[in-house]
Amino acid sequence: SSKAVEKLAYVREVPNWGWVLSSGVYVDELYSAFVNTLLVEGLVLLLLISFLLLLALLIGSNIRVSAHELMYLSQRLAHGDLSQTAALFSRDELGISAHALNQLLAELRSALETEKIDWKHLTEQQHSAGQALSMLHSAPIGIMVADSTLHLSYMNPAMELLLHGTEANLPVPVPELLGKPLEVFYQQQTDLGQ
Repeated sequence: SSKAVEKLAYVREVPNWGWVLSSGVYVDELYSAFVNTLLVEGLVLLLLISFLLLLALLIGSNIRVSAHELMYLSQRLAHGDLSQTAALFSRDELGISAHALNQLLAELRSALETEKIDWKHLTEQQHSAGQALSMLHSAPIGIMVADSTLHLSYMNPAMELLLHGTEANLPVPVPELLGKPLEVFYQQQTDLGQ
């Protein structure tokens, strides 16, 4: 073309050979290549930042939902509601916590055979049971309790004192009687049925 354009050139003489080496590039082509590279790299950078931002928003939303689910379940548990479970199945720390909380709730439902706990009533029952146990413990008469398999599960101090007087006739010392079958008090098995 007849239009004059700027050119960037480099010239160097090679004296041993009598040569002059030169190289050049048009400034507008250099600028165009620079702008194209800048646009491509800028677009790639913009796409990468957008992807990372979307990923951060997705992870943040997942954490927020998971934390909210655990918080809601904990509040329900604090109010005695054992019927809820956490619907989290991720393998991160929140998912592991949710799984453990779900196991705890299942065990509580199974042990208490209920899906709703009245904490105030439970505290009152515990207090009443403590009073009853205190009365048994301080009773002046000897009391022994066996479980459903006829193994000794409790004896009050009055019973321990009474048995210490007959310890020579027992097959095991008095402190070792708990957990033993009631048969230890009988010389022969037939005496138990009478």
